[in-house]
Amino acid sequence: MENDKLEILNSIPVEDWSSDAGTIEYIYVESTKENVNKLLQIGATMNDIEHNTDYENQQIDISPFAFRLVDADWFDDDHGFWKKTTIMADKNIVFSPDEKAVALKSTKDLFFAAKQLHDWINTDSLSQEMARILPSLVESHFADISKLLNYESVLTREKEERHRLIREANGRIRELERQMGESKPVDGLKEQLRHLADTVSDWWNNYGFHHVSDEVFTENGHYKARFCFMLDYISTFTDTPVTDKKNRKERLQELKEEGYDIIYEDGDRSPKLIDNDNNRQRLIGLIKGRFPSAEIVRTRNYNSRRSGVYTFRDVEVYIYNLHDIPVSQGEDGNEVF
Repeated sequence: MENDKLEILNSIPVEDWSSDAGTIEYIYVESTKENVNKLLQIGATMNDIEHNTDYENQQIDISPFAFRLVDADWFDDDHGFWKKTTIMADKNIVFSPDEKAVALKSTKDLFFAAKQLHDWINTDSLSQEMARILPSLVESHFADISKLLNYESVLTREKEERHRLIREANGRIRELERQMGESKPVDGLKEQLRHLADTVSDWWNNYGFHHVSDEVFTENGHYKARFCFMLDYISTFTDTPVTDKKNRKERLQELKEEGYDIIYEDGDRSPKLIDNDNNRQRLIGLIKGRFPSAEIVRTRNYNSRRSGVYTFRDVEVYIYNLHDIPVSQGEDGNEVF
């Protein structure tokens, strides 16, 4: 009998619900004749239903009487109303590769923030400012992990409200990490900056877009430059012009297969990258994937009269954390871009 009531209750679509600290706050269902009849079948009275109906939004909050009338222990999105005896034994969570990568990064960042807090407390060197910043970082990373685990908490609901503060805190902690890192002498600074600039330029060239110009390292320790799009570039000093031309043609085909929208203004020559939403999103993903702190702050384009579309001229990029630039080493010793 109770199982029949549970089935009837779970056949009613839930439009919205919320819980806090192990207590259900509300469970809203649409106020329809069909849903009212189902609630009457499980033992609700019209007085119960009318008392908990929001007539303005045409919704019924069934939480005050659903658990009283049906022997259920809890409600969630995956199972609806359920009893402990009806839930199968726990299964391991299986993450997608992307979810696993995000979860590992978030747990690593959580560990760093918590360890930094611990170390500064232990050495009596925790400032009032960092006493505010580090807990917010811990909460932010925990909220990211909770989302992946489908665990709802106060932290996850408050995350968006504190987004601006957390973003500022992350920027400050990155700067503190930089300052706490191994100090470098002024001698050799020019070579270090040249190496960083060449690393960015080489990555852009190797990807197939070619040419980075107007490179600047700001007084705040940021890198900015214009990332250009010379899709038909072949060096005039090459010893292998035929091979280079073949490789360039193959790379253009690969870019199209990756999803980039490319047009040719002169038959099969003069390839241009179209300035549209698809390419913009791909460029953002590409650049931030390599340099997590990077932002595209400005774009410039041409009006291609022959094709009637706008094509990219360049994008202005800021890399706010110089630690993003150096390449890492793979297990085989090769650089990982």
